[in-house]
Amino acid sequence: MKTKIPVSRRALLARISRRLGKDGKFIRANRTAGHPGEPDFWIVDGPRGRIAHVKGGFDESEMESYARELGVLTDFERLAPE
Repeated sequence: MKTKIPVSRRALLARISRRLGKDGKFIRANRTAGHPGEPDFWIVDGPRGRIAHVKGGFDESEMESYARELGVLTDFERLAPE
């Protein structure tokens, strides 16, 4: 088994933010924590100020897979545990 390099939560959010910025989108944290069914982060379409896609956002638990989907987390990296 190969060792994966840990990437902090803050660094991963910065990578996601920079990648979304290329598409004119940005990330916003959900301030109403504890509401079931709402994601922890929203992806917002910059010029329109609307939720960018059907999914709307992602949760902390989905952050690593969403980062891989965007291509900002490589196969030899992983989200560091807090």
